[in-house]
Amino acid sequence: MTKAQIQTEVARRTGRSTTEITDTEIEAAILYLTAKLEILHKELTTNTVAGQAYYDLRAVPSHFRGYIIAKIDDNEPLERIRSWADYQTLISGETEAMRGEPSAFIVHDEYLYLHDTPDKEYTLTLYCSVMEKDADDISVPDRMTECVYELVTYHLLKNKGLGNSDQARTALAHAMEWIKLFEDNELDKLNVDTAQYNDI
Repeated sequence: MTKAQIQTEVARRTGRSTTEITDTEIEAAILYLTAKLEILHKELTTNTVAGQAYYDLRAVPSHFRGYIIAKIDDNEPLERIRSWADYQTLISGETEAMRGEPSAFIVHDEYLYLHDTPDKEYTLTLYCSVMEKDADDISVPDRMTECVYELVTYHLLKNKGLGNSDQARTALAHAMEWIKLFEDNELDKLNVDTAQYNDI
């Protein structure tokens, strides 16, 4: 599956230009699918330190220095801070009294930065996809292509401020139906030659 194929199909479904469908939407879709299906991700667990906002990623596999999902304890994924400048704005004037459970993160220069700065020890889990992605090939098993189209459609509309539209809700619902099918019945049939689970 290629980026161009995804752009063409999602543009057809949404009536938008292929240039509006960027790596942001494609990576978000792949990571969402990755997080839902254990065979498609690697994970790394560590503990936060009270008062420490940054964590060195140089000693962990390189997959975890790029586009990842982060969770605190068993909660919903943390929000991804869009830019280093946005992170600097968030921590400007931060005091010890403002520390708490982190709700967002950014990866910058091979370090992971959390916001809020942790007020105590939390379990931090990072997830990254084992599906390789470049301009020519995204190693999604063939049975998952329709699910990827639906997820990219949803993320495109969400990023355009249309996440609550009928089309966006329908695309997400269809994607979740595919994911449930994979979880319940199809995992043993998937071609996972290029996307198998690996311990780290």
